[in-house]
Amino acid sequence: RQLVELYILNIFFIELEGETWLSKNNWVISEDPCSFEGVTCQQITIPVESGEVEILQKSGPSYKPIGQTVSVVRSIKLPSNGVKGHLPVELGLMSLTELDLRNNEIGGPLPYMFPQSLEMINLSHNMFSGEIPQTLGQCHSLNKIQLENNMLTGQIPSSLAHLDNLKVLKTHGNQMEGVVTSQFCLDMLHLLTLTADCKNREVECDCCTECH
Repeated sequence: RQLVELYILNIFFIELEGETWLSKNNWVISEDPCSFEGVTCQQITIPVESGEVEILQKSGPSYKPIGQTVSVVRSIKLPSNGVKGHLPVELGLMSLTELDLRNNEIGGPLPYMFPQSLEMINLSHNMFSGEIPQTLGQCHSLNKIQLENNMLTGQIPSSLAHLDNLKVLKTHGNQMEGVVTSQFCLDMLHLLTLTADCKNREVECDCCTECH
C-alpha cells in the first residue's frame, strides 16, 4: 500500500511543480511518504482473518494488535506554499480525510474523482476553473468544503445535497451562476454555513448564510 501512496504522491509532486514549492522537506528524496512536508499518516491494522482495514483502537496495557500494522496517508496540508500546476486525478485513489491546499496558484479543472474518505477539503484562494464535479457528492464523510475565491463556473451541484455530514460549504468569489433550488435548501438544513455570490444575484440563493 505504501508503494502505491508513494507513487501517487510523486505524481502529485510533479503535476504541482514541487521543485518550486516554498517548503518541500523530504518530498522525492525519501521513500517514506509519512515524512513528507505537510503529510500526516495514521497507523491502521489489517486483520489476518478478513484482510479488511480497521483503525487501531488502543485500550489499555492488554491491547495486542492482530494482523499487519501499516501507516496510511490521511492528510495533505500545504497552504500558502507556492503550489502551482494541476491537481492529479490519481489523488482520488488515496484514503485522505483532509486536503488543504488553500492560498496557492493551482489551476485547471477540479478532478472528477476525490477520495471518498474525505472529511475536509479546502482549495480556496487558487485558480481552479470549470464546474464543481457532481462526483464530489459521493464523498459522504465530508463536513467542510471550501472552494471560495477561484474561477469556478456553473452551479452548485445538486449531488452535494446527499452529504448529510456537511456543515460548511463556501463557494463565493467565483464565476458561478444559477439558482440554488428550494429543494436543495430543504435538503441542506443541517448546513451551518453556505456562501455564494448572491449579493448581486449572480447566484439566487435564499438559504445562503452569507452573500458576497
